[in-house]
Amino acid sequence: MAEMRYRPEIDGLRALAVVPVVMFHLGLGCPGGFVGVDVFFVISGFLITGIIQRGLEKQTFSLAEFWERRIRRIFPALLVVLVATLVAGYWLLLPNELEALGKSSVAQALLLANVYFWRDTGYFSGQSELKPLLHTWSLAVEEQFYLVFPLVLCWLRRLSRQKLFSLLAIAALLSFAASVYGSLFHAEATFFLLPTRAWELLVGCMLAVSPWHGKPSPLRDRVLATLGVAAIALPVFLYDAETPFPGLAAAPPVLGTAAIIFATANTPTVWVGRVLSFRPLVWIGLISYSLYLWHWPIIVYARMWFGSFGWPQMFFATTTSVLCAVVSWKFVESPLRQKTYLSERRKLLVAALASSGAVIAISVWLIGTHGCQWRFPSNLALLQEDVEWAGFEYSAKLGSDRQLRIPDLPSLGVEMTAPDERLDFLVWGDSFGMALCDVINSVAADRHLRGKALVDSMFLPVPNVEVIQDEGAMRFGDHLRHRTRVMELLATARPRNLILVAAWAAYDGDHGNSLAETRANSVSGGSIDILERNLRYLNAFCVDHGITLWVVKEVPRTGELAPANTLLRYVAGRTPHLSNQRRTKADYDELVASVDPMFHVLREDAVVRVIDPTPLLFDDQQMTRNYLEGRAVYRDSSHLTRWGGQHVRPVFETMFARIQRQAGSETSAGDVSP
Repeated sequence: MAEMRYRPEIDGLRALAVVPVVMFHLGLGCPGGFVGVDVFFVISGFLITGIIQRGLEKQTFSLAEFWERRIRRIFPALLVVLVATLVAGYWLLLPNELEALGKSSVAQALLLANVYFWRDTGYFSGQSELKPLLHTWSLAVEEQFYLVFPLVLCWLRRLSRQKLFSLLAIAALLSFAASVYGSLFHAEATFFLLPTRAWELLVGCMLAVSPWHGKPSPLRDRVLATLGVAAIALPVFLYDAETPFPGLAAAPPVLGTAAIIFATANTPTVWVGRVLSFRPLVWIGLISYSLYLWHWPIIVYARMWFGSFGWPQMFFATTTSVLCAVVSWKFVESPLRQKTYLSERRKLLVAALASSGAVIAISVWLIGTHGCQWRFPSNLALLQEDVEWAGFEYSAKLGSDRQLRIPDLPSLGVEMTAPDERLDFLVWGDSFGMALCDVINSVAADRHLRGKALVDSMFLPVPNVEVIQDEGAMRFGDHLRHRTRVMELLATARPRNLILVAAWAAYDGDHGNSLAETRANSVSGGSIDILERNLRYLNAFCVDHGITLWVVKEVPRTGELAPANTLLRYVAGRTPHLSNQRRTKADYDELVASVDPMFHVLREDAVVRVIDPTPLLFDDQQMTRNYLEGRAVYRDSSHLTRWGGQHVRPVFETMFARIQRQAGSETSAGDVSP
């Protein structure tokens, strides 16, 4: 590439990156707007590598000066946003959320935010909407890259540009291959971690060190730039949260960005260059870093404060984000970069270390005080439980090497008196099972029945199947192995009853996950066919081993992100009104339309006994009961709280009465409903 000059079209390209990201987070018609981060990565790699390489070639490059520039560019605005987010969090967040914010703040200060959020939550998961610093994962990726990359360039400084370009290309191809593989099998890690994101930065780096200086070719550059815009714009509108990403899907926006940078460098007058140099776009590009920093915590807090997020809330979040970005850019970013403040490197370093230490100290205090619990009166303890309880004490916590032994599983009802004692029942299921285990435990204890829980997130209780998650095409291989172990456990333990609990519709191929059959003699068919076939297989297995098979229908979903959070904020005066976004019975019927006919057939064929808690979760207007007697029925959009579980207790009372009367004999199949 040619010598570096100020290129307004690159600031315009930054605008093309940040606007889709903001619109994606606002829910304003850009379902693939997250690709804007990938555009930022390429721009960053190109600009920063150009600075380093020219300094090395002129023998004027200084690592100390480089890192000073990075501190001035990244740290001041980030520090202001971190402090503002922590202060706002003290007033707006619940204790568990404030504690989590403290942890993420420490992670960001240590440049490990991407690792923290990889281990903590998924970018596209519902809970991500409650993480005010989630967006800082991309900053951590960049800073991790620039801690190492300048050292590599210094080490390779004697190489010709041709050889350096070749080495960078090899590194980029290896990272890209890892990204493609990881997006299929390790989606969350691939999304957040540097090794599978480095190729996007390296594409920009390769542009900067390329030994082949392009010559102006208006036709070529017009075509390249046009294709580049299309390669960015189409994913913005065609991708969504279920697109396996990054991997192959990240290639169009990354290569499109590179094409625009290359084409507009050689022929600045191409139409794309002229449009991107349009002054309003350049201005958005100039404030893009501050806008990226501010917009997400403002959106998160607006959702929490208002309890819903319609057009008025979107307008408030947008205007507030832009205003904060302008102020931040004018009074924080620009003065520090131009050395108006802290012009001496030593003073800058001392200020950066001191302020980082202060942020870490405050964050550690928030963690140590468990989110400053004294902010909430003691009479809200029950609501706090509704927010925090997720049933993890009943989870089998399945790992790849975890063996399944009856004594090691969480107990339900009364404890076993001997290791070889036959169980009255075993609950096998996913996170919906975790949410219902508390009421099952209570009812079983009242009837002096002995049971165990074999539940874990996404643990579909059906043998011979593999769950394929569309969001990143994640395959749950560990659970696949455990399904085989469950069958071995059932054959030896022979519990009198096997109770299956799951979000059944979530595995029908149309709601996020699909199924593949793993038996050698499997036949073709969709997810519902696979599900029905293997439930029949499981029933035949249970009949052979003297086990009665029960299925609990999934509970309705509610329209709110977190009813428990909303209610607690409302009662504590943290939000001006209580959101009432509920779902109808018709919504539920539509959700389960694919699986209900299957359960009807299985029930009529005496394959399973169906437990239906849904009637108790709708009111007289056929709307979901989100709140009852001042308590939250739902913890989030689909999982019941302890209180919500107790509200469906009559169904389980009826079921366990039948189990208690069973006395080793089969009962007639049919529905159990209140």
